[in-house]
Amino acid sequence: KDACGDLQQKLHNEHDAFKRETGALQATIDRLKEEVKALKEQLHKSKEEDGAALKSAFGEAETQEQRANQLFASNSKLRQQLEEVNEMNQRLFGDVHQLSVGWNEVQTQMKEKDEIWGKLLTEECGK
Repeated sequence: KDACGDLQQKLHNEHDAFKRETGALQATIDRLKEEVKALKEQLHKSKEEDGAALKSAFGEAETQEQRANQLFASNSKLRQQLEEVNEMNQRLFGDVHQLSVGWNEVQTQMKEKDEIWGKLLTEECGK
């Protein structure tokens, strides 16, 4: 049971770590999207500025947007991995439960057989 508990704790810790990581990535994505929005608004307001400054701001907005999209893709991938880990966790818990039930049945059968053999030996050898 200690190994099962250790395994359950490890899976729980990994699950929590995935949750924290996806939450942090989502916060970064949201922040980057706001930055992209602000940069795009700045870009529209600065149409009268010279072309070099305008190109720079637009390039930065595109870079931030690409970064936000990359983080969104990473976040989606991490969420999928979290779902897969949860599914594996559930299957593993089921397997551990089945093994525990089987082990208990075997122990019960062995105890019953020991008792039967003990009685037979007493009857046969005790005469």
